[in-house]
Amino acid sequence: MLYGSHLNIFFTLFLGLIAIACYDAFWKISATKTSLPARYLHIWTALALIVLIGLFAETVNADYGLFGVGIIALFFIFRNHKVLMAISFIVAVILNFAESIIRFHTNGFYGLDNRALVLCIGTILPIIFILAYNNKKGRNLKQILYWFYPIHLLIIYGVSLIF
Repeated sequence: MLYGSHLNIFFTLFLGLIAIACYDAFWKISATKTSLPARYLHIWTALALIVLIGLFAETVNADYGLFGVGIIALFFIFRNHKVLMAISFIVAVILNFAESIIRFHTNGFYGLDNRALVLCIGTILPIIFILAYNNKKGRNLKQILYWFYPIHLLIIYGVSLIF
């Protein structure tokens, strides 16, 4: 680990892109193989590379580490299967937060951490929007979105003056 340093999300996205490229390359190679063991060997090799890239992300202290690279890879692998994408995402999030949600004391079960539980649920909820996406352009809200940001900042500033 690089002590005292912290890499931002763009490094995680870059490592995720490398993981996608590795998986895609191995997937294309496995498609040319005729024997089933050779196909599985290439796919498992690609998955092992994704884990190694994720462990590298943990080592260099990149944002989200192995979890971030893994989610990027899962979204790519299941890009044509939304239900499998959602299930794998939910399972990955629960596994990522499991230690934080259920705390164990040295003498046994310690209790639930409600903050971690809320964070876990908040991380899972956006999958609803991904599942609802239908590959079509939505309404043009350009002007509304253009004005929303400065207006909401003015409102927050106004509220801060009152309180």
